[in-house]
Amino acid sequence: MTRELPRGSVVLAPDPYNGKSGRRPFVIISGENYPFYPAGYLGVPVTSQDKSNTYQIHEHDMENINEELYINPSYVNPWSPCQVNNAGRKLMELSDDFMDILAGNVAKAIGGDV
Repeated sequence: MTRELPRGSVVLAPDPYNGKSGRRPFVIISGENYPFYPAGYLGVPVTSQDKSNTYQIHEHDMENINEELYINPSYVNPWSPCQVNNAGRKLMELSDDFMDILAGNVAKAIGGDV
């Protein structure tokens, strides 16, 4: 079953990075114009790693919280966008201001607009 998730949703989804069957949180950066919507989304992973050019998710960035992030502190890396399939439960949404900054940097990373 597919469902429509708005841009800025933080969801649990299969982790394409670790080769295991676990799930991790991703921020959905694509909208309904994404070609695979609503079966798939463009997203970026949420991580505990504060690396160069990551953005920390602060309490004031979080909206419509269904469930707290288990990664604390939480960062997103706009330089690691990936296809997010089989999105699970929605943990929360992030503010439009945070998403505008994040999407702008993802666009730089892929050489276009998000």
